[in-house]
Amino acid sequence: MKTIRHGILTFLLILSDYTILDAQVAGISASKLGAFNAGTVTHRGMEFEPSAFVSWSAKSWSAGRIPTERYKNTDSLDMWMESGLRFTYGAVNKLEIGCYLPFDFSSLSVGSKLQVMETENFGIAALAGINIPKLGETISLNEHSIECAPLFAGGLALSARLSEKVSFDLNTQVQTALKPTLENHSMDLFVLLDAGYFFKKGYQAVAELWYSHSSYEHKDLNNDVLIFNLGVTIETAKNYILVVNTPVPLTGKNGDISYGIGFALTILLE
Repeated sequence: MKTIRHGILTFLLILSDYTILDAQVAGISASKLGAFNAGTVTHRGMEFEPSAFVSWSAKSWSAGRIPTERYKNTDSLDMWMESGLRFTYGAVNKLEIGCYLPFDFSSLSVGSKLQVMETENFGIAALAGINIPKLGETISLNEHSIECAPLFAGGLALSARLSEKVSFDLNTQVQTALKPTLENHSMDLFVLLDAGYFFKKGYQAVAELWYSHSSYEHKDLNNDVLIFNLGVTIETAKNYILVVNTPVPLTGKNGDISYGIGFALTILLE
């Protein structure tokens, strides 16, 4: 199954106080936006990708899914920015490994993707990774907040090509802390569906639905979000792919309502 590979990292889709969006499998390739495809980097090939995302928020979702103002005065808002580098390497045939590192070295994510099935128009891959937040900070070795706990994530990526112009990527991932947390975190669930359409040679329009849910022992801490993400991938040079995306939150619970814009430049070294 022939695919164009790049990876605007899931870290950069939206940054907010939602713990569930701070991680997932990372450092591996994709062909559209947040959902990974079933293809892998060629054996001994490498991808290098600088990326940046800016987001802002003036409202938040209540426990009853009602948008509420974050501040009493309407001229205030919170802004975030993250930028970093992804490195992905084709370790062996149908297996890639990689990492994502923010420019401020505040965290580290290591991921892998193994293609387990491939036909002309369909593919399946297994995903796995570890996320280590809060690098360089003093934390307790026995008790972790979920914001500081190392996390393991794993799941499946399915890719389908309907024609030369139309394709889909579907991901399902689960994530859990490697040690008990102060908040008694149970599990995170991620479901992403990307649809791509090449409207012109080298230009792909992408629409994405992203659902995330985070579970805790205390149900009042549970949070979730449904996001519609719109973007475009541009491949007009042989070894470069530019990706631009902007997310729009549709509904959520116990978290920020954030908007933003992201950029990524994938450099292929094969």
